[in-house]
Amino acid sequence: MIETLCRRLPCCWFLAGSGLVVGLVFGLLFIWFNKRQQRLRREIGLEERREAQLWIEIDRRREVEARLEQYQARLEVMVEERTRALEESQKEILAQAFEIGRAQMAAMVLHNIGNALTPVTIFVEELKNDDSDPLLVYLENCFAEIKEHAADPKNFIESDRGRQIFAYSNELLAGLRTRQRLRTGQIDEVKEAVDRVVEILLLQQDYASAGGALEESVEVDCLVVLEDAIRVLEGSFAKRRITLQRDFGPSLPPLFVDKGGLLRVLVILLKNSFEAIDEKLAAGFDCNDERWVALTAGCENGELFLTFCDSGIGFAAEAAEKLFNFGYSAKGASGFGLYYCREWLGRHHGRITLTSPGPGLGAKVEISLPIA
Repeated sequence: MIETLCRRLPCCWFLAGSGLVVGLVFGLLFIWFNKRQQRLRREIGLEERREAQLWIEIDRRREVEARLEQYQARLEVMVEERTRALEESQKEILAQAFEIGRAQMAAMVLHNIGNALTPVTIFVEELKNDDSDPLLVYLENCFAEIKEHAADPKNFIESDRGRQIFAYSNELLAGLRTRQRLRTGQIDEVKEAVDRVVEILLLQQDYASAGGALEESVEVDCLVVLEDAIRVLEGSFAKRRITLQRDFGPSLPPLFVDKGGLLRVLVILLKNSFEAIDEKLAAGFDCNDERWVALTAGCENGELFLTFCDSGIGFAAEAAEKLFNFGYSAKGASGFGLYYCREWLGRHHGRITLTSPGPGLGAKVEISLPIA
């Protein structure tokens, strides 16, 4: 029995050791699994918290996006309202510039009519203060004295008094003939002035016949309109002794624009040219009798261009763009002229540029319009 037990004892120790090792392994596995499970739970909890935070952030972003959509809708409404307001304001400004352009045109026409009527006024004043009556009185006195000696005309003519009377009568007749020639010249001037007034009125009537703020575009000969603009201001150029130089192409194609608007643009640019010369003289620059405006016309790249160069006051380069601003004027005028020109040309797909070498060195304006 004891021997048998002794033989089996090592086997029991082996089994006991094996059981201990297996228990230890299972214990370690249990501990590892428990820690693993705890860590997984922590990670799951963290992920759940992250998911909850993510949903909160999603809800917040949805709320922000909803607000942004509301703001965007409001902004679009505001932009539309401001755009409409700006469009209405621009229309009002254009209408105002148009009316001011027409008023300036009418003022220039009236001014030129006044210049044309100046000889008429002078002639009427001279007629009111006519000094030919004494000549007639003296001549009647001479005739009366000759009539007194009608019974003996030979002796009277041969006498000293008779010779004086006849010599004086001849001088009186010469004076009357001179006055008659003067009157004839004045009458010719009056007739020319009246013809000039009629011409200006007919020209204005021709361009004003369309009427309205939105004039109809028609086929227009640009050079004819330019010559009409020169005729409107002819008196102003003549009064200032300004030379007009022309350099036009042999044959220029027509334009498709409203005729009255083109006339106003050309009149404004011509008027600016001689007013620039006035400013130069007023500023004390030495013009050396160089008072000129040069006009050039031609075609290039499907466009017709007109160039206005003058010997006027000029301007600094940085002032070029400001001169087109609404209401801005370097000479204290209304400031609508160049603004109206640019807007009118823009509506007809044209352009305008304004350059100058500097103050006192003149200026150059170039406009271009597409050929009809």
